Amino acid sequence: MFYISKLCVMSGKDTVSEIPLSSGLNIVYGVSDSGKSLIVDCLDFMFGGDDTILQNPDLKIRAISITLDVDGKDLKIYRELGKKEMIVSGEAEGFEKGSYTAGKGSKKTPPINRLWLQLMGINTDTDKPVKIYQYMSKARQALTLRTFVHTFLIDETRMGGRNSILKSGEGYSKNIPVS
Repeated sequence: MFYISKLCVMSGKDTVSEIPLSSGLNIVYGVSDSGKSLIVDCLDFMFGGDDTILQNPDLKIRAISITLDVDGKDLKIYRELGKKEMIVSGEAEGFEKGSYTAGKGSKKTPPINRLWLQLMGINTDTDKPVKIYQYMSKARQALTLRTFVHTFLIDETRMGGRNSILKSGEGYSKNIPVS
């Protein structure tokens, strides 16, 4: 089992903002414009998302890292803004350390998605990505953490929406797992 134990946002030369997290449910709340959405955006970036929102010059963010607690041992993931490369290090056993990419990956640099799925117990030992069907089109796409992250990382803008938080976006054309 694992959980995210710490989120670090590095800005400026030596400024580090640390947000400790606990196992189980973490609720981030506060007044408007206090950084709640920024935490969600930072986590999404570390899950392999882009850094468009984080590139705001007023924020001066240069890098983000998260520390995972994997059965009592640390696994750290570090990524600089403007780069797809992600560095994985730590004492947790059974996970490849070194460079990953936020993209599709290559034989030399695996996608970070492979690590996230492995952490969740989804077999990623093959070079072929795990595929799922899209509901309406029945087109196949790779299963990624970001495919279903909205089921456990709930953005405040989704709380009052008409669709279920278990559905991604609008309509019924999103994903259902099949293999």
